[in-house]
Amino acid sequence: MEDLPDPEGFSDKALNAAYAIQALPLLKELRTLEQDGDTRELMLLSIRTKLIGRILLGIEEINSLKAQIDCEADRATQVADRLQNENSSRVRYETLGAIVVAGAARRGVGRCSLGRIDSAGSSGCQGRPSDCNEV
Repeated sequence: MEDLPDPEGFSDKALNAAYAIQALPLLKELRTLEQDGDTRELMLLSIRTKLIGRILLGIEEINSLKAQIDCEADRATQVADRLQNENSSRVRYETLGAIVVAGAARRGVGRCSLGRIDSAGSSGCQGRPSDCNEV
């Protein structure tokens, strides 16, 4: 901000914006001409036109950055959705697998229990799962 001889008349936000779009030299020149009472309207108009051009370029750069940020946010959302779908599928398969294993275990334990109750002893189960032999 040292480029401006007299920062009065410009807010801190305006000076920061001018610095960001590299317009401080133009502001300095404009301020000098206005303070000297220079009536060269063409020169003032030329400087103001350059300032407007810099402002428009700054706006375009901001819009471009905003579009890039929006695009990255959309990509992140898509990745999050895919991960959620994969997680849901994995949980579904794990639940189904647990149900199948639990069912098979119940069936085996049930046959063993029936074998114990069976007075003929045809199943060969003596109350221990290792003794159960399916025929």
